[in-house]
Amino acid sequence: MRKLLQLGFVLGFAGTLAAAYFFPWVSYTRFPSAATVVANGGRGEQFILRLPVDRIQSSASVAGELRTALHGAALGLPVELASATSRIEHFKVRDSSGNVVGVASRHWAEIGTVPQTAWMLTLPSRGTVVMTGPGEPADYLAQALRAEGWEPGGDFVGELALAVGGEGHSVAATGEFSGIDFRLTETWSITGIDAEGELRGTIELNTIGERGS
Repeated sequence: MRKLLQLGFVLGFAGTLAAAYFFPWVSYTRFPSAATVVANGGRGEQFILRLPVDRIQSSASVAGELRTALHGAALGLPVELASATSRIEHFKVRDSSGNVVGVASRHWAEIGTVPQTAWMLTLPSRGTVVMTGPGEPADYLAQALRAEGWEPGGDFVGELALAVGGEGHSVAATGEFSGIDFRLTETWSITGIDAEGELRGTIELNTIGERGS
């Protein structure tokens, strides 16, 4: 399973680079960093992904997976990865002011019976950082929506904020992110879901970075 996760990193990285190269909406303009100093040290920065407009493509081997139900064949996963419990998603990334500043890939997989998540953020004007951490259960989002009255095949209108997975930590970085230890928290704010299973809302990635010793 560890090899499958590594394969997911490669696929996510390749997809992210391909998106950055081929899609004209990726701007290489350097926007001012929106990082702020946090109370206990380090610099905090928030990145926003708007659903559904910022989703590029996604694929999953989880049967009936809500988040990728409309995009199951988009990535053409190899047999080795498609046969595992795995999910790959690609997005545009915005800063806290709403500017598109790069692309991201999210890879989720069960390693044995333990879910793990890896985020790769690529900001062409700044660099790339990979952050990994504990993942959420496979049906976490669907179960949370059911608790709010949603039924599969139906729509949902409301406000549901979910902390997804555990705290992530950086494992690799390039450019201006090199030498910085990042911590990551991920929050999904769902405002709706239509009858076809398309989510509306935002994903918020909050990072705190500190220079490594």
